[in-house]
Amino acid sequence: MYMKRLYSLFLMALVVMTINAKTFTTTLWEDTYTSAIELNSETVATFKAGDVLRVYVTVPEGGANIGLSYKSEGNGWVDTAIPSVGNTWPWVNGGNTYYDVTFTAADITALSGQNIYIAKGDNSTINKVELSGEVTPTGGTELLDEEWTASWTAKTFAAQSSAKIGDVIRFSYSAPGSWSYFQFNILDAYGNADAFTNTATNVATSIETAADLYFDFEITNVSDMLKIQNEGFGIKGDNFTLTSVKLLTYADSYDAAEVEIGEDGIATWSYSKNLDFTGSGITAYYASAVTTGSVTLTATETTWNYCGYILKGEEGKYTIRVVSDSEASYPSGNLLKGNVGESTVKASKSGDSKFRYIFAKNGTDIGFYKLTKNHTLGAHRAYLETETDITPSSGSGARVVLDFDDDPTAITEIKDEVKEVQQDNVYYNLNGQRVEKPTKGIYIKNGKKVLF
Repeated sequence: MYMKRLYSLFLMALVVMTINAKTFTTTLWEDTYTSAIELNSETVATFKAGDVLRVYVTVPEGGANIGLSYKSEGNGWVDTAIPSVGNTWPWVNGGNTYYDVTFTAADITALSGQNIYIAKGDNSTINKVELSGEVTPTGGTELLDEEWTASWTAKTFAAQSSAKIGDVIRFSYSAPGSWSYFQFNILDAYGNADAFTNTATNVATSIETAADLYFDFEITNVSDMLKIQNEGFGIKGDNFTLTSVKLLTYADSYDAAEVEIGEDGIATWSYSKNLDFTGSGITAYYASAVTTGSVTLTATETTWNYCGYILKGEEGKYTIRVVSDSEASYPSGNLLKGNVGESTVKASKSGDSKFRYIFAKNGTDIGFYKLTKNHTLGAHRAYLETETDITPSSGSGARVVLDFDDDPTAITEIKDEVKEVQQDNVYYNLNGQRVEKPTKGIYIKNGKKVLF
């Protein structure tokens, strides 16, 4: 039984090998060249210790040497050996292959302000030069108060509200020469730490060296990010000492929200952060005006925190970027009220100065309906609140329809299909009722909207 368990852990370790530090690969040069190529000092200045320079070459069947050196006007343009390479040209076996140079700190010091020259061997060609390495974080926060030794007990870390997609959680630890085990979990919605079940992520690796090591977990999706932001994460394992836990952030890290549109293609929305819907496939609207039986919805590319909105788009889940206040627009005069967390919306009562309407679907009719009793509204939803009663004259159960101002024909699903009416000088209200003398509001005449 114990051997079976060890074998299962080994299989898990194979999966984990894909979870590493954030890396980059940049092509510095690509062609077919039979002489030597030069990497100028501006390019060389971007190199750092640990980066790998890979030279792709085609060499004859018997193999050939490849030359690497540096020189500049300051040293009289004399070929000088790169410290980690030395004066001996590296040997590359025959066929299409490559040669790697891993830069040391001494290399980086020596190469400051220099140009690198890469020379071919006899009867060989240089095809491409790449630079790869670990992406440098732009910041980091230490999360571990003191060293912790694992002995099959769980250790949890608090919610990290600043965590973003693209960030890396780096666990640094030391281990003896004997076999050790490490497991990382994102906590579930209940803060489940000890059982390590019902989690979005459950990864493990074995440690078989006494060297100081680290294990990286990159936050790659909005679901994991939100759990880390709101619940935190935990670890457990055996026979190692945790020395550091850092939340590393990068230039391309970003905060985001997950937005879901149902099969009707429309939903209300509210969130605690500003969002940018540009290019997302979703159009956001705020309620800019109302009249009896209708609410005017104005399109906006961004949404403001804690405000209410209507979203339109194809059915599905969307990852939407969070933006700062300076990148978002405040919806002045918005009549939609945000509901970031689940709460009770009070009913509209006779004599109230506020009238509240819930977005709902009644059969095939989608719109706002006046609240006649208190209603529990789910998180990230919105409701309509007005200072006047805009319920259509047909009764308290009648629908307030949606008028999207970016679509001139978009008073949706007007009852009795009054848009088909073609009789001149006859007006209909938004409930399809004929009106002899229109007053203030929106009416239908000859199938088109008319505003009085």
